[in-house]
Amino acid sequence: MVRHVVQQVLHGDVAGRVHVHPGHPPLGALGLQSGGGVRLGLLGYIDQGKRDLPFQLSSKGTYLANNHEVKFGFEYTTKKWTEFYGPSGGQTWYVYLHNGDGSGFPTTNVNDYAYWRVDWLQNPNVDNKGTYSALFAQDKWSITPYVTLSYGLRWEQDQLQPKNGQHWSVSDLSPRIGVNWDFARNGKSKFYASWGDYFERPPLAATNEMDSGHASYENRYYAGSKYQSITYSSTPAYVFGGTTNQSVQESIAGVAYELKPDLTLDVRGTWRQIGHVLEDAGYIDPQGNLSYLLYNPGGGQYPAVFGAWAHQQLADGAPFDYELPARPIRNYSAYTLTLLKRFSNHWFLNGSYTYALLKGNYGGGRGYYGGDMNITEAFDIPESALNKNTYGWLAQDIRSQVKVQTSYTFDFGLVLGANLTFRTGLPYNAYTPYPYYESFYGNIYYTPLGSQRLPSVWSLDLHAEYDFKIYKSALAIFLDVFNTTNNQGITSVYETRWKQPDYMTQILNGSWYANAANLDPNYGKSTSRQSPRNARVGIKWSF
Repeated sequence: MVRHVVQQVLHGDVAGRVHVHPGHPPLGALGLQSGGGVRLGLLGYIDQGKRDLPFQLSSKGTYLANNHEVKFGFEYTTKKWTEFYGPSGGQTWYVYLHNGDGSGFPTTNVNDYAYWRVDWLQNPNVDNKGTYSALFAQDKWSITPYVTLSYGLRWEQDQLQPKNGQHWSVSDLSPRIGVNWDFARNGKSKFYASWGDYFERPPLAATNEMDSGHASYENRYYAGSKYQSITYSSTPAYVFGGTTNQSVQESIAGVAYELKPDLTLDVRGTWRQIGHVLEDAGYIDPQGNLSYLLYNPGGGQYPAVFGAWAHQQLADGAPFDYELPARPIRNYSAYTLTLLKRFSNHWFLNGSYTYALLKGNYGGGRGYYGGDMNITEAFDIPESALNKNTYGWLAQDIRSQVKVQTSYTFDFGLVLGANLTFRTGLPYNAYTPYPYYESFYGNIYYTPLGSQRLPSVWSLDLHAEYDFKIYKSALAIFLDVFNTTNNQGITSVYETRWKQPDYMTQILNGSWYANAANLDPNYGKSTSRQSPRNARVGIKWSF
């Protein structure tokens, strides 16, 4: 994906407002770069625009006949994205720390900051649109007083309509089926199971790559001399023939039983696996630049333009090690035990324990690799070094999780509550940044994905509330204390295991890993922790 597209993802829906984003400091100010270094710009990045739904139309209906409850409907939505997002000074300058003695940032040796990079955009303006249409029908059939079968079908169509580029329309059919069975025939038991095929909507952000005139440029310097110029997206992105939308299959099965009139025990299993993946991928365009297309990686059909990768060379003249990525895999399984004590006799309790596994080579979704959903770096560069060690435990693999909510209501109006959460630590990685002098980008994983794991974290929140009756209304004063014990568990760490090499050949022949001086001394150090204890006082007035 073009890295300027990563920057152009809106931070929420913005309408008619101008934001100067912190983290892009003014000229002369210093900003820490990953691994050390500084970043300079003029005023920062301006984000002015809106992404909205100008028109929505939907209708739903229900038809009852004998033992059937039939629901049907349609939905139509138009989407529009207009925005200016770019550096106010026209360019952004990056200064990198690159020293051989293993010392960290900052250093007093000016030669350690000899590497510079300058980025700018051809056109920071976005003006694109799309539409979404859907039809659905479902039937809930009471076969017997104790068995209910639900089944349905959903048709969806998404259209991406860049202002000056290829328009793309994709249609999907999503079947769903489920069953409920009161196996004890007493209204207290339930066995349930369901299966569905779900399609995700392609992101409107993809239209920016498909719109012409949105190239990005990058110049790289060493000791004041330019050694490399790179252009991304000189050719607008297009959709490879036969490409379908991204899909996920989900199965759920469980048993629930009402142990007492106010107490229910539920045991369920959930299984999800990714079907087709919709992603952008890089190719060498006729101008010799890196441009992009949308397709289904691992689907068995590959665009002919990928063949140009086999003729690329590394910065030192060695052949580019071209290798198509593996089929995307993301498998999730979870087993949850839930005990629900409904509110009665002044109190309620909702507690659950989940054991889950999330493994594969594709995290997917916004933010996992950088960029918008389906517009990530995961499949941009088909290089063997980037494909190694990419299968393992994915970033959101929470092995065990406990949640307990409870409250007690006194007759005189006082309510006391607590919320306890516990989860085992998230996995983290060990990687090497892409080499300085090479033209491409990505992280090179030194060990299999998710080989390391953070410690477990837990938090206790407390709530107190008192109600006053005022005529025909109720005034409540409440206090919430979050993270009452002020735990400071680590939630993320610095994952760069090795410092950035100069050439890819150093990775391929193993010489970079043979020298312990190339280890990054910051690896494994915490970059974020749990939010500290904080409190909130408020008033609610109901009338």
